Formats: sequence, C-alpha cells, structure tokens
Amino acid sequence: MNTEVEKWLWRQKMGEVIGNLTVGVLMGVLAIPLTLIHLALLWVVIRIVRGGNPISEILGRGSMARDNSFTAAVVLFAVFFAAYLWWDKSREERNKKAGKKDNDPSAMDIGLIVLQILFAAPAVVMTAFGFFRNILAWGSLDVAHCAAVLTRLLGSPHRVALETLQRELPNVDLE
Repeated sequence: MNTEVEKWLWRQKMGEVIGNLTVGVLMGVLAIPLTLIHLALLWVVIRIVRGGNPISEILGRGSMARDNSFTAAVVLFAVFFAAYLWWDKSREERNKKAGKKDNDPSAMDIGLIVLQILFAAPAVVMTAFGFFRNILAWGSLDVAHCAAVLTRLLGSPHRVALETLQRELPNVDLE
C-alpha cells in the first residue's frame, strides 16, 4: 500500500468487513431464540389441535406425548418458511415488472406482511446471510486496482470515459 488512497480504501474495506461480521453474528444469535419461540408456539398449536393440553404437559401435570408433535412443528415451520421465501421472491419479480423498488413498503402484500411477522426468525437468518455475503464481496475487493481507478477519477477535473480508463489501466478489471 503505497498511496494514501490505497490506505484509505483498505481502512474502508476492513471497517465494512468488521461491521458486516458483527451485525451478521448478532443477527444469527438473535435468530436462535426467535426460532425456538416459533417452534414452541407451533408445537403448542399442534398439541391443541390433536386434543392435548400443552400447558399441563409443560408444567409437568401431564405426560409429554410422544406422538411426534415436535417433528410436525418443525415440518410445519419449514413449509411456512418455504412459502415465505416463495412469496417474497414472487413479490420481488412483480415489483421489477411494475418498476417499483424492492424495498417499497407500499408494494408489499398483506399476506407477506403476516408471513414476515410469523417468521421473523427465518427473516433474521436470511438477513444475517446477507451480511455474510457482503463480507465476501468486500473481501474480494482488489484495493490496489480500485485505488488506481479512484486516483485517476479524482485527479481528473472532468468526467473520464470508461474506454479511457481501460486504455490507461489495462490490468484493471473494470466490470
């Protein structure tokens, strides 16, 4: 790292990596209790539907049924999560076709809002994975080449055409 631009860009890169790692880990840690709460609520609902008394079973006054209620809760959770992912993906495609932004709250369906409330834990997990993807993107940043492009752009009093940059910096991948 010879230039001030390279040093500055390196500090930016490291700050982004550390920030994304911190938030990603915190989101992952937050997802664990949220997922357990969702699974417990699904288990309670399944026990009630099957005619059991989950409250007395939890408090020890009844016998915990060995009828695979927890397995059913996990499967139900996975099905609802898959529905959430499918619905969110179809919403993104509809928004792109309509020319709306992906994060436009007015474009959200009522069903998707309900699913997002029900499945806050998977949404948190997906957000954590997004932060980890950001870490990979920042980690692959070539500081020397970016610094060369920034130095050229900042040193010019006017706009620089992409073709000019490609001629002047042949070793830099500008795509």
